[in-house]
Amino acid sequence: MKNENPFISVIEFKNVYSHPGDMECVVREFHAIFDKTAEFLKPVKINTTEGLGWVLLELLNNAVRSPVSLAMNRGVIDINETNFFTDIIIRKSVCDTDKGKSLELSVMNSGEYSENVIKSMQEILAGGMTILDCEERFMLKGSYTGNGGMGIILSKKQIENALGGTLSLEWHDGYYDFTIRFTVKDI
Repeated sequence: MKNENPFISVIEFKNVYSHPGDMECVVREFHAIFDKTAEFLKPVKINTTEGLGWVLLELLNNAVRSPVSLAMNRGVIDINETNFFTDIIIRKSVCDTDKGKSLELSVMNSGEYSENVIKSMQEILAGGMTILDCEERFMLKGSYTGNGGMGIILSKKQIENALGGTLSLEWHDGYYDFTIRFTVKDI
């Protein structure tokens, strides 16, 4: 049995701006976050055929868009009543096991708690919703999944099929926490 005490490291992005009327700024900020996250995750490779980079893009996209999405799910339609800032935390945990390196990557974003969002996303992650179900809910005003739900389904499948891992969502300490868990022989 190898050392099962994980090495944990964290990178934080405070006050990430996400105003739909300033997409040029949002794209620049998103690109910078992705580049810094890719560097932070090394030696974990994200630009591979296993598709971890694609999943990371989706989870970061959800985190950056979360202020607008959460406001819409609360019924806020006046843009002046929306807080366009969020904090994003990326956590990497690496642990040596007999089967290789056990990895846990968390993409967390701050936001107001929404039981409907948590329940809907957990239903998606449990396999209780299809892409068509998400599309149907997205077309209805007040959707709790939106097109983010479709991306989560695809991310979950990518993690399961290419990495043999899992994707989960939890709420704690004011953060939505999407966590990827998988094991590799070496990194």
